[in-house]
Parts: sequence; C-alpha cells; structure tokens
Amino acid sequence: MAREMAASAEYDGHAAALGSVIDPQRYPALALAIEQQAFGLDETHWAEGDLRFGLDRLLDGYEQFVRSFET
Repeated sequence: MAREMAASAEYDGHAAALGSVIDPQRYPALALAIEQQAFGLDETHWAEGDLRFGLDRLLDGYEQFVRSFET
C-alpha cells in the first residue's frame, strides 16, 4: 500500500511537470493521456527497470573491453 501511494505521488509530480510543458494544441493525445493518468496505472517498477537497463549496458561495455584483449 505504501509503495502504491509513493508511486501515485511520484506520478502526480511527473504529470504536473509534463502538464506544464506539453502543449495540448500540438499534442492533444499525449495531453489527454497525462490528464487521465494513463501512464500511472501500470505495475511497472521503473526505478528497478532503469537500474537493470543501465547495469546491462555497463556490463556489455566491460564485456567488449575484455574481449578486445583476447584478439
């Protein structure tokens, strides 16, 4: 429950920031999606996913670095 509340508060902050820079005339579908919290209702743990993605890219780089010494 606490995690869901924190995620909701985090989304509200992001939605407010996006809402202040997204022009509804230019991007009506995106503005409507943000207004209706379309991106805040998923079960994705973005912080974990971002960490995992970044770590994977870092390890890919190390792998290529090590392989450069093998050839």
